[in-house]
Amino acid sequence: MKTIEKEAAEATVPFPKLVAKMAANGENTVTASAAIDMDDQAFRRRLAGKVEWSLLEIRSLCEHFGCDFDDLF
Repeated sequence: MKTIEKEAAEATVPFPKLVAKMAANGENTVTASAAIDMDDQAFRRRLAGKVEWSLLEIRSLCEHFGCDFDDLF
């Protein structure tokens, strides 16, 4: 049986600002990953916090969305 704390931890989004920026721009993981020349599954793993973003990937996201690091992370 799951506890409330465990359910809440599982529901937490690791990068809420990035997800919000994607939604505001009408993007999903397929379009955002294509924009930075990344495989969709690799993008999803990073978005879920299972793999760390590289500096080059972060820079590419900032350029794609036209914003600063603080706006996404």
